Amino acid sequence: MGLFSFFQGSSLIEEIKSDVKAINLKLTVLCNHIDKGHLNCLKKEDEIHKTLRDIKLYETKLMRNCSQLGNDKLFNILVPWNDGSQRNPFPFWVMSFTQLMKMASSMLSDYGIDVSYEVHIIKF
Repeated sequence: MGLFSFFQGSSLIEEIKSDVKAINLKLTVLCNHIDKGHLNCLKKEDEIHKTLRDIKLYETKLMRNCSQLGNDKLFNILVPWNDGSQRNPFPFWVMSFTQLMKMASSMLSDYGIDVSYEVHIIKF
């Protein structure tokens, strides 16, 4: 039983890392739209909503995997930030992701795009 839970834990950790990487790619797309300004966001509103839906799907999967591991193991997982050159503990990534999504949602709302996005990953 112990060996099975070790492999299951390793698999979940790899899935978490993969989901973080996928979210990071979607965040880059979202930030690129925002960086191009108000008019670009209005023209690309459908793409922005699709990107947000994709992020939410990965976030939901991430939450499910995190709940199976437990906080003690999550603190030891190192995940990449946007460009992949830096690795940080998963809780730091969650904090950064939460802040970035709040800022992005606020900016998009300022641009007149309804996003009502809430981050629901794990609270540490």
